[in-house]
Amino acid sequence: MSDREYETPQETFDNFWKDFVTDGNGFWDSESIKNELHDFYFMMGQVPKVYCHVSGDKASNPMIYASVINTLHDETVEDAIHDEMQDLYDAIKLSDDPDEIKEIFRSYAHVK
Repeated sequence: MSDREYETPQETFDNFWKDFVTDGNGFWDSESIKNELHDFYFMMGQVPKVYCHVSGDKASNPMIYASVINTLHDETVEDAIHDEMQDLYDAIKLSDDPDEIKEIFRSYAHVK
């Protein structure tokens, strides 16, 4: 199923978790459950850090849909590009010397 977020808890268990947390006879495997919970705990600690980073500190909740994080990331990148372009424009606007303008472009190409 491609829209996993719309599955019921039972469907999620049957389609994803069952093979990870039960033995070959369908009984709960406590060691497997501990391992899966340990991995889930690690992920729940790491995902908010990534979300925070790529969203420009606008989101950190690991239960946010990926589409929201993608939009926030796109906005963050667009804002950064706009800011850099504005800085470049402002620096060029202050000069009427073609050689100085070339040097401004060179400095942005190498540093940024």
